Amino acid sequence: MKHFIHKKRNNNIDFYNPLSTESDRNRQILKRNKNFLRLHFYIMQSFCTAKSDIIFIFFFIRVSYNMTFTITWNIL
Repeated sequence: MKHFIHKKRNNNIDFYNPLSTESDRNRQILKRNKNFLRLHFYIMQSFCTAKSDIIFIFFFIRVSYNMTFTITWNIL
């Protein structure tokens, strides 16, 4: 499912800047994925602390937002 989402997002016109080139779009996607991985690593690090529940909620919101964004884009 994750792979499908990233592949689908690759073919999309960029939501914020439709006039950007393909390489720009790919760079943005890579940057977004890197930030996402960094966030996930931060969650894994801080799972034992008291902040873990807040960070986990934030992570869940972000994942669900990405899912709904791709689903609505497919419908449109």
